[in-house]
Amino acid sequence: MIKIFHVEGDSFKAVVTLPRWAQSEHGKKLEIPFIVTECRRRRKSSLLYALQHQLPITVQVFRREHKSSNWYIHLTTYVQSVPITTSFDNGCIGVDFNKGSVDWAYILPDGNIKDQGKISFQWKGFSSGQRQVMMRDLVAKLTNLAFNYQCPIAIESLDFSKKKASMSEASKVYNSMLSNLSTGMFREALVSRCNRYGIGLHKVNPAFTSVIGMIK
Repeated sequence: MIKIFHVEGDSFKAVVTLPRWAQSEHGKKLEIPFIVTECRRRRKSSLLYALQHQLPITVQVFRREHKSSNWYIHLTTYVQSVPITTSFDNGCIGVDFNKGSVDWAYILPDGNIKDQGKISFQWKGFSSGQRQVMMRDLVAKLTNLAFNYQCPIAIESLDFSKKKASMSEASKVYNSMLSNLSTGMFREALVSRCNRYGIGLHKVNPAFTSVIGMIK
């Protein structure tokens, strides 16, 4: 059994109740001190919230031999929901996937483009784990833009099935990317990060978006 306690400030401790065969050498309980700091992901406040409200906390203690045999503590619990802080009054960031890049545009409330850019990525030749890391980095750049502008993000429907079918002959690499995205990788990363930072995420009907973009 492992219990988590807050000591003071950033200091916490995990109290481990040892099995009987280990008590003669180490005692009944073993205390493991560790530090949790506050950051934009709100780790410390989330842990304090769980402790104060007596929410269940799942604890994993393990060692990574490939990292100088350092010990790590992983804590999983329910966290307080983060209120949406972005507003359409500050505009909106529109996002679109293209072959080898994600294009974005920051739109003012009056509909005019204030800023725009492209986030390039290389998809072919990487493992699923590497692709997940690249996807998280890509999503982090998008949400950082929204956080700085204090505006929500708007994307087309996340169902890529029709788009993939229409491009079956255009690009095998792009189809491979869409196939991986359809498993929920992009949805999970974007929704999770927006929820964590209080960024609004809006799914819009993709109908006529190309026509509207050409007119604008």
